Amino acid sequence: MKRRTFLQSSIFIYTWNIFLTNTLFAGWSTKTFESENYEQALNLELNNNKPKNGSIELIAPTVAENGVKVPIEVKSEIDNTKSISIFVINNPKPYVAKFFITEHLSTYAGVHIKMRESSEVVALVETDNEYYIEKKMVTVTAGGCA
Repeated sequence: MKRRTFLQSSIFIYTWNIFLTNTLFAGWSTKTFESENYEQALNLELNNNKPKNGSIELIAPTVAENGVKVPIEVKSEIDNTKSISIFVINNPKPYVAKFFITEHLSTYAGVHIKMRESSEVVALVETDNEYYIEKKMVTVTAGGCA
């Protein structure tokens, strides 16, 4: 490979990566993810809206033997779902995950999370102009967070 071709390809790949990173993470709220308080993180995500109870199925084990890997699934039957967020109230950083949903994706999110101790797991579904919430208690016998 010629040096000039290699440099042009490298510059193109570097520029493309910067474009993708800025596009994909443009709406990323670092303040919410860095919050160490559940109420604060939830309020930052809600933007002064009140969540409702809705058609959300939060699937999590009642007892997790090891907090290092706890499976969580969220299914939403709510029309126009834009995102699904997951919180663990007693974790050092309670805002665990956010999944952006487009019209071409199913309204399902699944992830394995770490839990420091027994806690309620909270699923928050955002639609065009409303928020819906569901909670489930998970008992952890061996913690997974420092």
